[in-house]
Amino acid sequence: MYTKSTKTVLITGCSAGGIGDALAQAFHRHGHRVFATARNEAKMDHLKELGIVTVQLDVTDPTSLKKTVESVDAATEGKLDILVNNAGIIYSMPLLDSDVEETRKLFEVNVFAALNTVKVFCPLLISAKGSIINISSVAERVPVPYLGIYCMSKAALSMMSDTLRIELAPFDVTVINVVTGSVVSRGYDNQSLKLLPTGSYYSTAKGKIEAVMNDPLPQQQRASTEKFAESVVSNALKKNPTTRYWRGGGATMVWAVTTFLWYGIWGLFVSGIYGLNDVKRAWRTRAS
Repeated sequence: MYTKSTKTVLITGCSAGGIGDALAQAFHRHGHRVFATARNEAKMDHLKELGIVTVQLDVTDPTSLKKTVESVDAATEGKLDILVNNAGIIYSMPLLDSDVEETRKLFEVNVFAALNTVKVFCPLLISAKGSIINISSVAERVPVPYLGIYCMSKAALSMMSDTLRIELAPFDVTVINVVTGSVVSRGYDNQSLKLLPTGSYYSTAKGKIEAVMNDPLPQQQRASTEKFAESVVSNALKKNPTTRYWRGGGATMVWAVTTFLWYGIWGLFVSGIYGLNDVKRAWRTRAS
């Protein structure tokens, strides 16, 4: 039974097994009214069984967004307490080998759709003096080889969060940017096997690089999705939440390195792990 203290929450990207799924369940456990969304509503059947409202939503489709806003508006009497921009995709490829259309597609989902979602729900958020939670990544702060396009999109999302925080302050809307470390999710499930194109400058380390492109971090180094979600939700429900919130595997380490150490040390650290030292040696041998 919902009470006056019950908050209404809409979350994008709630397919089973992902961060959005875990966030929806965490908000639901705290007694709040959750609207879980995804492109394929069937992937949220388990949430529906828990009593969570599921809504089919393609965040890149203005018509789908408008329909969802109208539905939530009618169901909540014009108020939305929390909007969580979680929907996102990943694209693995060295920048020199990246495909322009794939890049546009990623930015359409990770950046433009997030902004459009904020814009269409803003009247409801302002009415509720609500909160926006953008699920960003440590990739906004560190250059990860072969994930450059993704890093660029998360940097854009982070700046969007910081700017919105200032611009929406007059309306008492809070903006939280969650700087997410490694978390168990299905972010790579929708990505087809990525292979270096013929003639790539990185072909001399093809095996190592392709392995990293398709499985960037061992599973055991990833934080629990459930614990991550619980932490994010607990912070969001505070009277004065932390607005730049670092959580997930390796997040604290990345924060410390990028805050206190020489920034260029990151390149030295990752070059060996990501096969770039192998490329360097092969290139120098070829050039000599």
